Amino acid sequence: MLEANPELGWRDVQHILAITARKNDPSHPGWVVNGAGLHVNERYGFGAIDASKAVEQSKKWINLQKQQSYSFPSDGQDHLIPDSPDTPLKISFDVSSTSVIVEHVQVEIDLDHLDTNSVTIDLISPKGTVSRLMNINSDIPFFLLDWTFKTVWNWGEDSEGEWTLIITDVDPDTLLGVLHNATLIIYGHQQDSDFSLQVNTTTYCTSESSSISMSWTGQASQVVLNSDNANQKEVTQEVKGKNNVTIDSLLVGNYTVELMNMANELVGVEMFELNDCKVPQISQNVIDCETMNVVWSGVPSGSSIAFLEINHGNLLPKTTNIKSSGTQSLARPYSGQWKAVIMDENFKKQIAQSTSFLGSVCKSPNITISSSDQCDTDMITVSATNLALGMVLSVGPDEPSSSLYSASWSSDDVPVMLSFPRSEPFREWRAVVSYEGVPIVGESFVVSSCTDRTMSYSFGDEGCLSGSREVNIMWSGIPTMVPMNCILMIFDLNAANSVVDAFLIHLDADSYQSYLPSGNYSATISSLASFTDPVNLIIETIAFDCPAELPVPGLKVGEMKEEGVVLKFVEPDSDVRYDFYQLELSEEAPESETSWTVLGTKEGSKWYLGLPEGQPLWFRARTGILPSEEVGEASKALKVVFKPPNGL
Repeated sequence: MLEANPELGWRDVQHILAITARKNDPSHPGWVVNGAGLHVNERYGFGAIDASKAVEQSKKWINLQKQQSYSFPSDGQDHLIPDSPDTPLKISFDVSSTSVIVEHVQVEIDLDHLDTNSVTIDLISPKGTVSRLMNINSDIPFFLLDWTFKTVWNWGEDSEGEWTLIITDVDPDTLLGVLHNATLIIYGHQQDSDFSLQVNTTTYCTSESSSISMSWTGQASQVVLNSDNANQKEVTQEVKGKNNVTIDSLLVGNYTVELMNMANELVGVEMFELNDCKVPQISQNVIDCETMNVVWSGVPSGSSIAFLEINHGNLLPKTTNIKSSGTQSLARPYSGQWKAVIMDENFKKQIAQSTSFLGSVCKSPNITISSSDQCDTDMITVSATNLALGMVLSVGPDEPSSSLYSASWSSDDVPVMLSFPRSEPFREWRAVVSYEGVPIVGESFVVSSCTDRTMSYSFGDEGCLSGSREVNIMWSGIPTMVPMNCILMIFDLNAANSVVDAFLIHLDADSYQSYLPSGNYSATISSLASFTDPVNLIIETIAFDCPAELPVPGLKVGEMKEEGVVLKFVEPDSDVRYDFYQLELSEEAPESETSWTVLGTKEGSKWYLGLPEGQPLWFRARTGILPSEEVGEASKALKVVFKPPNGL
């Protein structure tokens, strides 16, 4: 390739290899076509390198423009990862102001989960390409995941639009997770603004001449088609003064179409595939956020087309008695993962199916919950706006499947509203907007028992002041929560409100014992949904200090050995509990804290040290406590000069 074009950069080589690669295992079910027309496979990538095509492409290649990168951080809020595969966490990134040709994409993830091996992470591009970033059973040894993922599945796509990160807990095992931060980073280059090439293959099986059409912007001189079918000759079409062309009588195969400018330089490349029209097949093409079409051929006349939601088994109304080949435009579903299927006339046998595609909500519904005055009015109101035909607002305990109230969309100008009396069960409820049974958005709120709530704390027998750090948090009158719906969290106010302990609440009156180092803390009982709505769903909170002071030990020289000395820790005169001693060394007269080095910790009261003869050294000791390994103030420095066997 470099012999054919020495000006190629490493990114140009990558791009050429990707667009000229061929399917090395065409029957493998993992092949998908991304939004730029490239075949990509989780196992094989873009496929096998086609050396001859790569060299030919290199000869006429114009180098890519300078690479650019754009970062899109999430909202910076903690988001609960639902413990259900049916309601994954979805984080959207608005890239409407940035349009580049994508080369690769990175996603920086910072999350905690008690079972990371039950979590999958997917990224969906504006073109609908789904990149699996992390699969289940990834053998992650820790529950803290701070990692940067990378995908090239969007190679050649336009970055503009909404990108969606989907985090799914596939195992509903009551183990929780929280996403702290996510950042989308797109690497790509600007497209030559004078040229844009599009290929339409929907007429290949529906026209008598097996034709396709192409259109472009800019002043082009010719288009060149090459195929991996050995029986298909190269097609070169002069197009000066034109902006579209129709090409007939093409054979089955994988094609690359090249658009050449007036200087006969390559300015556009697209890939497409033409299948045997006699073999039953159906494909889908997402046109934009709201519209898509399906193309089918080779099917028995009288068959039916249906759209199946893969995860929930829902069906959209089917089209019956179709012709052997044809096209159909339809509204894109609002949510879910779908595929188009061809069924026989009795709707019992599947004949063909398309690759899957994702629904898209072009204007996300908004849910508003008015529950702050429920104890005064005994009423709660839930409303939703931006709904569309077929969407339903449901309200009930926990999940939409147990909804007690529901209402359907009727008009774009009228919000969907539900007003209902405050009633049992007094715990967390959920409002969900769904489409064909598939949840789109949801908000949680608490139906209160309106009893007096209390929350308090006390120290253990010795208390924080004595160093035990045993703290008891007590509460009563909390609305009775089903397991996993309410949580007690203890925050360290001196460490940016980081969570130092958490406990799932199952009873309306109970207590919890925590073990804390000295510091300033707050304890909060809240609905789990407070990860997304921290202000409205906090039920009760308190603050407390734990200012323990560990005792200062003494340090003295014990017996002398042949090559060293025994240092003895002198137990402090204090009732405060401690777990270990820490010994520190300074090789020069200590004038600052930086001169001290920690030698280690020891539970016993003696420490034998091998020392150099005649060199003055300084030692000091501290007491410490587990599990925090916090240490107290240091003892006075002890100067030691070793002179064996009996001199100091």
